[in-house]
Amino acid sequence: MIGIVVPAHDEEETLGACIASLQIAAAHPALQSEPVRIVIVLDACRDGSATIARQAGVERLEVAFTNVGRARHHGACWSIDQGARWLAFTDADTVVEADWLARQIASAADVVCGSVHLLDWATLSTDLRRRYLSHRQSVTAGRHIHGANLGVSVAAYLAVGAFRH
Repeated sequence: MIGIVVPAHDEEETLGACIASLQIAAAHPALQSEPVRIVIVLDACRDGSATIARQAGVERLEVAFTNVGRARHHGACWSIDQGARWLAFTDADTVVEADWLARQIASAADVVCGSVHLLDWATLSTDLRRRYLSHRQSVTAGRHIHGANLGVSVAAYLAVGAFRH
């Protein structure tokens, strides 16, 4: 089983599109009908995120950590308890590609660190763009690693001690 973990904090505006894209990725033919369970970790949500997740038919865990690392770890532990062999992480304001999971699994790696593309860059304020770029860290070949696009085998996740809070 593949577990998809999505931490969410008051993200009702983007969560529906995120879940829809995950459901498409979970049905990719290259996964050969392997079960995929999507869990939304609702971290101190005060908006309609829980309702959106419920209506989409995905699993929901409600916590009050206000800490994305703890929320991701909580969802990972739940997925592992459900029998996951692979954990895929994204964020509630993210839309993944249809072959997102298929590419992770096909890599035969223990960890897949992907990049993200900001679709609404031009609509962001100059200050927000400046702050984003000031925190962005370059890695080999100009790629950037984000928790919004990360896959890891359960064995590797447990071996490194999970997410730090």
